[in-house]
Amino acid sequence: PRDPAAAPRRVTVPIVGVMRRASTVAIRRRDPGVAAALEAIRLHACDGLSATSVAAKFFGTSLHAAEDRFRAATGRTIGAELMERRFDAALGYLREGRSSVGAIADMCGWNGAAPFRKAFKARFGLSPLQWARRAPAPRKKSLTFPREYEKIIRVK
Repeated sequence: PRDPAAAPRRVTVPIVGVMRRASTVAIRRRDPGVAAALEAIRLHACDGLSATSVAAKFFGTSLHAAEDRFRAATGRTIGAELMERRFDAALGYLREGRSSVGAIADMCGWNGAAPFRKAFKARFGLSPLQWARRAPAPRKKSLTFPREYEKIIRVK
């Protein structure tokens, strides 16, 4: 007979959210300049990084030549990649609902609330506040782990 106490115990842990990671996006990274530029954009898109500064720092060429290399590797321009990362950050802040549109614009690298609102409406067809009102509430999901993970996640 099998001892019921020896059966694996399942532990349920709530999922807070899903983070889009650079490793989940299929991109050709044969060009080290492109790989370095993508990493810098991922980390610093909201810190005032511009396409021209990325071209100068990671490619050492003109913006046009850098854009050609970047587009060949990723299918996007440097500016489009910067904008996507800024929008990703802005959407996160809007979902949280704790910051004003002006504060979000500043935190995400726009030169004020008006340019942010205009770019946001052009991209999503809604103002930031309209989008935030319609955004679905974060769904709480759970993961179940076998008992041997108990020590790793420190369940009491």
